[in-house]
Amino acid sequence: MKNRFVQLVLLTSVIFIFWVGGCSNSCDEGQCHALTVYTLQPWYDELTEFRDDVIPLPGGIENDSELPVVAGEFLADVIPDCVYPDKMAVKNEVLTKEHFKAMGRNQIVMFQGHGSYEEGIGSVLWNKNWWDWNKEESDPAFRREVEAGRIVNSEFNEAYTEKFIRKYCGNLKGSIIYMGQCLSCKDEILAQAFLDKGAVAVIGNTDAIQTRYGDIMQYTVITSLAHINPVTKDYYTIGEALKEAQRIYGEDELERYPFANGAKPVIYGNASYRIATVRK
Repeated sequence: MKNRFVQLVLLTSVIFIFWVGGCSNSCDEGQCHALTVYTLQPWYDELTEFRDDVIPLPGGIENDSELPVVAGEFLADVIPDCVYPDKMAVKNEVLTKEHFKAMGRNQIVMFQGHGSYEEGIGSVLWNKNWWDWNKEESDPAFRREVEAGRIVNSEFNEAYTEKFIRKYCGNLKGSIIYMGQCLSCKDEILAQAFLDKGAVAVIGNTDAIQTRYGDIMQYTVITSLAHINPVTKDYYTIGEALKEAQRIYGEDELERYPFANGAKPVIYGNASYRIATVRK
């Protein structure tokens, strides 16, 4: 895809890109790449119908469902050795352990979906299935997951806990995880599970968040990682990218939605990390 939506800021001098993450195990047809984008959108079709007049979408983007996809295509378009294979764009699927097993080294992972918070458990990620009260009896594998505390009933939804992440995610060394779900970083418990698996940084939301604000913040942070910061003359760090998104759309959602909860994205892990650096 040619870059229609985001302009890459280039220095006037010649740029040499040095990858920070190093070699990865992300391979496609035998070819290994420095960076792989992975998007997980269980409610993709439903979100195409969402409308919000408070924050306009970037030109050329028609709905919120397109935001993670366009961000991934942009990174693959402008960053050498970055790929966004079709199989890594998960749409309208119930999230299973196989989706989490596919998370690996040197990935940028974007979740767009729903989540909640359970006292004594922490933030949880909904997988798209409604809770079935008979499933534990009819499905022994599901019953084992529930007994182990990896799946819980959260607001009548099947939801994955930090124990699920610890069980099924592989080596996430060099990866950035952006959980766009509500309440995904109400505390550090869920984020820490990804960090303990090797992720360099995890971004998530402190409370139930307005859909458009949460989606546009994710899009802006991720695409900013492929831009040059005019102040530092280097690629944006994760922390700088978040500050830039907050400069544009507000430090929290209250600046655009005065009656909201005050949710905002926060970073756990290394906010100074950048996916690449430049040398003149």
